[in-house]
Amino acid sequence: KESAMMILLIYVILTAVEVALLLLAGLPIFQALNLALATMATGGFSYYHDSLISFRAVYVGIISIVFMLIASMNFSLYYKIWRGDWASVRQDSEHRYYLLILTTAAALICGNLYFSGYMDFNGALRHSILQVVSIGSTTGYASDDYNNWPSFSRSVLLMLMFIGGCSGSTAGGIKVSRFVILLKMIRREISHIVHPRSVNLIKLDGCKVDEDSIRSVMGFIILYAL
Repeated sequence: KESAMMILLIYVILTAVEVALLLLAGLPIFQALNLALATMATGGFSYYHDSLISFRAVYVGIISIVFMLIASMNFSLYYKIWRGDWASVRQDSEHRYYLLILTTAAALICGNLYFSGYMDFNGALRHSILQVVSIGSTTGYASDDYNNWPSFSRSVLLMLMFIGGCSGSTAGGIKVSRFVILLKMIRREISHIVHPRSVNLIKLDGCKVDEDSIRSVMGFIILYAL
């Protein structure tokens, strides 16, 4: 009960902080409140029909990126930070995998947009980061019409949509922890083909993932795909 109340309080505080920052960026109170609620819930609803494109202020995009990232990571981490339990945060690997996936995707899309001549480097960098975080967190904001982007960039965004954010977040998708377990399971099966008598444990955050959990993850992913 205490943990749930603290996480709820953290959620409310983060929403209030985003509202305040959006007000400082020049948005009216209703627009700031609308955008903050939709961002923290990774819901993606915008005051305008063309999402974030009508918000010309660069600061609105930056604030949205930061809080989409915050909302799509495990809220229990913020509770542990609140309690001063930094060791648990350092041991958590899911958020590191998540940030690595987003960084790699943003770099690939930025390079594709720039070298294909679709936009200049500054535009490619700004739009690639916002769209990767938006789609990766399953929020769905748009800073540009990415339907017109090169097919490679659109394919990367599509893959991010399936992976989603971290467990214990407001994001959707398969979730990064399940995706990491899936990759480790594939690596284990390939290793068994090469070395049939080898014993390979699947670990996450230094702990063994039992076979029941692995089967549960596989069942979830198959149902998700269906």
